[in-house]
Amino acid sequence: MLNIEVPQEVTFDLPEGDYNAVITGVKQFSKQSKKGNQDWIRINFDVEVPSLPNFDCRAARNFQLNLKHGSDLRNFLNELLGPQFFQTRSGHTM
Repeated sequence: MLNIEVPQEVTFDLPEGDYNAVITGVKQFSKQSKKGNQDWIRINFDVEVPSLPNFDCRAARNFQLNLKHGSDLRNFLNELLGPQFFQTRSGHTM
C-alpha cells in the first residue's frame, strides 16, 4: 500500500472568534493615493483554530505606517504591547 501525505491547505477564511496567534512576518509596501505614495505595512499571523485542525490557518492585517496618537496601527499595537511601550519610546526612532 502506498501512503502519501497531503500537505495542509493554507486558509485565510477563518470563523469568527478569539484565537491564539503568532506574528510570523511584517512586510512594508507602498500604496498610491490622491496625496501620493503612502507607506503601509502588512502583519502576517499564524492562527490556531481548533475547529480547523487540518488546515494551515493564517491571517493578515494592513496598516498605514503611522504611529501618531489615534492611528489604526498605534491603536492595534497598544492592545498588543500596552501604552507603556509608546510612553517609554516617546521621541525616539524604532
